Amino acid sequence: MKSEDATRIIEGLVRNLSHELKNPLTTIKGYAQLLGLKSGDPGSVEKSQRMIQEQADRIDGILRDLYAAFIPRKFESLKFDAAETLREAISSLPEGVRADAGPIPEAHPAIGDRAALLEVFGLIVSGFDWTGLSGARCTISMPESDGRALIDIRFEGVDIPELSMEDFYLPFALKKYYLKGTEVYRAYFIARAGGWDITTLDAGAGGRRGLGIWV
Repeated sequence: MKSEDATRIIEGLVRNLSHELKNPLTTIKGYAQLLGLKSGDPGSVEKSQRMIQEQADRIDGILRDLYAAFIPRKFESLKFDAAETLREAISSLPEGVRADAGPIPEAHPAIGDRAALLEVFGLIVSGFDWTGLSGARCTISMPESDGRALIDIRFEGVDIPELSMEDFYLPFALKKYYLKGTEVYRAYFIARAGGWDITTLDAGAGGRRGLGIWV
């Protein structure tokens, strides 16, 4: 990676994180000032203490989500059926996830960490804000080419922005679409550490956009 590209990515990461931390820090500052002004009012003191704790927990959660991508883990390299795994993942999606299965082969032998692949899939699909984005759906398929298969996750009914590959995976770049805003960031690191390629998918026909994982 060129030094100017690395600098731009770091700047984007710092900008996104600063923006995400600004709101809870502003809330903490406001309620800390209120504590000083209304220290004799038990109701105001109780509310201020509660809000400060909630926002401190929010900051802690943001940092833990970021650190989670770098937690050392031991990846297993075992044979498994990626097509069967994908069908299992689709059938196990939580209620409220609006996902349709597209073409999936009968079998696709793979080598790698099956549990890690399921985790990546879950972060991308289950971490999406299905409640807030009520018009969204996704189609999950597995086209094959030259011995490789792409887990193709295409979203529709939402206007996911056209971001560069590097910016797409930055924490909170897709906060409008994901519950925590770090899901795609974590999925990227797990996939790459597990030996899989992960890429953004162009809108193409039907205006669908999403992510692909090559296995």
